[in-house]
Amino acid sequence: MTQKTKLYLFAGSLLIITLGIILTIFLSNSFKKNNKNLPLNHLYVSKIENSTIVCMAFTGDIMGHTPLVQSMYQAENQTYDYTPAFRYVAPYFQSCDVVIGNLEVTLAGPPYTGYPMFSSPDDLIPSLQKSGYNFLITANNHSYDKGKAGLIRTLNVLDSLKMRHTGTFRDTIERDKTYPYLWEVKKGFRLAILNYTYGTNGLTVYPPNVVNLIDTAVIRKDLIKAKSANPDFILITFHWGIEYKRKESTEQQQIAQFCADYGADAIVGAHPHVVQPIAWISPISDSLKKVPVFYSLGNFLSNQRDTYRDGGIIGELIVVKKHNKTYIHRVSYIPTWVYKKETSPISYTIIPVQKFEKTSGEFRLLTSDSIKIMKYADETRKLLNGFEETSWNY
Repeated sequence: MTQKTKLYLFAGSLLIITLGIILTIFLSNSFKKNNKNLPLNHLYVSKIENSTIVCMAFTGDIMGHTPLVQSMYQAENQTYDYTPAFRYVAPYFQSCDVVIGNLEVTLAGPPYTGYPMFSSPDDLIPSLQKSGYNFLITANNHSYDKGKAGLIRTLNVLDSLKMRHTGTFRDTIERDKTYPYLWEVKKGFRLAILNYTYGTNGLTVYPPNVVNLIDTAVIRKDLIKAKSANPDFILITFHWGIEYKRKESTEQQQIAQFCADYGADAIVGAHPHVVQPIAWISPISDSLKKVPVFYSLGNFLSNQRDTYRDGGIIGELIVVKKHNKTYIHRVSYIPTWVYKKETSPISYTIIPVQKFEKTSGEFRLLTSDSIKIMKYADETRKLLNGFEETSWNY
């Protein structure tokens, strides 16, 4: 073999090795990129096998504006059916272990009323359950719209339909017994849920009724009580912030930090009716712990049609418990948009943005609506840049 032939063979071998390294890196990065948001049963199985995996989903404001309620009426049987509005998101919800919504109406009975004093049909709750919801938070600025009778009837309806809930109470005795809410989501995995609101639109909540208000002294005691129950995860939810502001306030940041310092593992907010940023914060005493904060999930179902108010996000947490230790595996979101068909019969549909992008023809939207949903998607993604968007596979 000549020296020249040896040189060619060496160069060829080196090229093959180099190409192999490049291909390996490319495939590795491609796998990470394309699989970071795969369905739950594909989530890095080698890393989380023999573990308890819990998928939690959160949605923002579920409203009861008059046109929306009227559109749900079924004349043939004189009932209200909301399930068509949730038909595209229901398969995803039904795949999750925990699905929490912000019930921003009372169930005070007829006559049904919209803004500013909400009372929605009881049929809303079975529709939510059929769609996959299994928990509602009830402390918000509309909790006391119909006074004592409205608060108590709302709780009675939720209890009669076996819908889990927290945030408002008939009296302090009930609160002491049931709060913070402890839920064994799966065998060996217990979730603690807390819920508070900034206020009740100036309405006085008369004893013995209780609407949880944001008071750091009370929250501190509640978090200590929650920790003493030794749950695997502590979730705290808020009705807070400034309406229609797409940036969280300094007060929201301060309250979130306070909760992280006293043991909250995740913080979820609603009320501004627009999406606000997601952030990571750490307790002062533990810089290694990371607590996700969804400052505002925006509107999930409402009649508000202005820019930024016509959509929201589903917040998602994948939580893993392994060897008696719990950690957050993933924080992500799903942008959704509320489509209102203006022609008779008027209807409302919650559309996952990715589903529209993949199968836009299925929805038959007007060009003007298609422009709106894509503008909403673009602006929301810019706002939440740095956080994963859950791949839509439903």
